[in-house]
Amino acid sequence: MSYPDNPSAISQVSSLQNNLVNQNYTQKALIQKYNEANLKVENQKKSITQLHGAIQKLKMEKQNLETQLSEKNSPKTPNVTENMWSLEYESKLSDAKTKIENQKKEINKLNEKVTQLKEEQQNSNQLSKNNESDMRNENRLAEVRKVQENVWRQEVEKLSVTGAQQVVTISNLSNENRQLREENSTLKLLYNENTAQVNTLAMISAALSSNEESVNRNLQPTPTHVENELQDTECAICKEEMRFPKCTTCRKKFHERCLQQWTCINPTCPACRTTMTLQTS
Repeated sequence: MSYPDNPSAISQVSSLQNNLVNQNYTQKALIQKYNEANLKVENQKKSITQLHGAIQKLKMEKQNLETQLSEKNSPKTPNVTENMWSLEYESKLSDAKTKIENQKKEINKLNEKVTQLKEEQQNSNQLSKNNESDMRNENRLAEVRKVQENVWRQEVEKLSVTGAQQVVTISNLSNENRQLREENSTLKLLYNENTAQVNTLAMISAALSSNEESVNRNLQPTPTHVENELQDTECAICKEEMRFPKCTTCRKKFHERCLQQWTCINPTCPACRTTMTLQTS
């Protein structure tokens, strides 16, 4: 299972990449315009230099002519040829000055354009730096997302292993629970059987108690025999005094009647449970 990507982050990264590409194109175009403007400025400077050279040449020619005129001591009123030459010189000088002014204006415009291009280039560089910073931040975010994805994958794997172990544990618990239910059912059956046996034993005990009471009532001596059998000793069966006791082989003494009644039921001694025969004490 992979960590889900963030669509908004992906769109932001692609948008920043597109902006960076556009900024690179714009920066290249500005550099090209800047180079062209510098080339135009250099050409204008060369033209101005040439014009200055032409003006200097005209000035030198004028000085030479004035020198020649002064050497000939010509009259102050110039002739027609000199006037024409002077007018032509003034016209060329005026044209040269006009060209120089125009060139200066163009140079100023070009300088302004160069300044503007420099500012645009600086802005473009700043934007490029910002975009690079944003790209670095996005790269860091991508690394963070990658780390988170790895952590998420490890956690999912751990949970998968833990889940499998829990499934095995639940299966074992289910088996143990089923065994416990079976054992509980068996114990319930045993409990019911034991309860039935206890009830049976209680009934038997009640019957034995009833029989014992009836036997004890039957073993009690009649009043006529009690008067004849009183003595210093006591009968172990009826707990009465004996005058003429009967002795058994185990040397236990009882009323003769009590002993006869007892032997009809059980041939063992009521006191020690040994087989007995009657003897006169």
